[in-house]
Amino acid sequence: MAEWLEDHLAILFVVAVGIGVGVGRLGGGGAVAIGPTLALLVAASAVTVGAGSGVRSGSRWRLVLVVVVAQAGIVVVTELVAAIESGPLRDAVLCLGVAPSEIATIGLAALVGREAARAAAVLVAGSAILSVVVAGPVLGLLAVSGHVASNGVLVALALEVALPGAIGMGVARLVRRPWVRGTGRLVSPLALLALGVEVGTLAPIAIADVAAIGSFALVIVGSAAVALAMAMLVGTTARAGVVLAVGVRDFAVASGIAEAAIGAHAAGVLALYGLLGVGVAAGAERWWRSRGARS
Repeated sequence: MAEWLEDHLAILFVVAVGIGVGVGRLGGGGAVAIGPTLALLVAASAVTVGAGSGVRSGSRWRLVLVVVVAQAGIVVVTELVAAIESGPLRDAVLCLGVAPSEIATIGLAALVGREAARAAAVLVAGSAILSVVVAGPVLGLLAVSGHVASNGVLVALALEVALPGAIGMGVARLVRRPWVRGTGRLVSPLALLALGVEVGTLAPIAIADVAAIGSFALVIVGSAAVALAMAMLVGTTARAGVVLAVGVRDFAVASGIAEAAIGAHAAGVLALYGLLGVGVAAGAERWWRSRGARS
């Protein structure tokens, strides 16, 4: 079932966000708190990462370099896109710049190959640590909404990303059983779909949001350029993982950052980025797999 969920993640995510939007329009999204579900997603994904094989030492240090350079590149991309926007949409775009790599790309990369999954796992974990450290200061430097509650961002990231991630990896290391990784692979996409519903309830989907889709598409194009450049720094078998992880930011963590720093008005619209990002990542994974099957 876990593999089926990963294979159909894009369409299921669209359905999940659509359900959330419908619930929100009926007035059922006002009290949604995405933090607990985000923490569950991070913990489940960390179980999958921690239970897997390690990355060779030389490759690991090269991937650490990719994490740092890619994050800087993504910040530049989002700042350029945000320069043409204003209000909550500008803030949402900037929050994407300090968010880590999309956690779901680990599962998608695993469908391509083991080395791709390992690379994606290192990039997701490394970018999450970097996000905890730099999100508040960078958003403050970029003057998001004139001010940022840096302490609130740090606490939210620590409780919803760092702590669950550490717990998940610890469990995987201590309990080395196949069912541990299997549970993580099952819970991770289910938690992502739940987040799609929750963030969808906050999204003010309207005609005016066509502009938001355009801005998020620009972010994805710019991120893809950074991802392709970073992929040249690793071996061919790991490139799919680098492209997927660098190219898509984690919309759920970005929503958590936006909610902590700015408020729900900036967090909700990020569901639209989630739709585009997860859809593009799933499409890229399918293309990569079909390319491998032909070769």
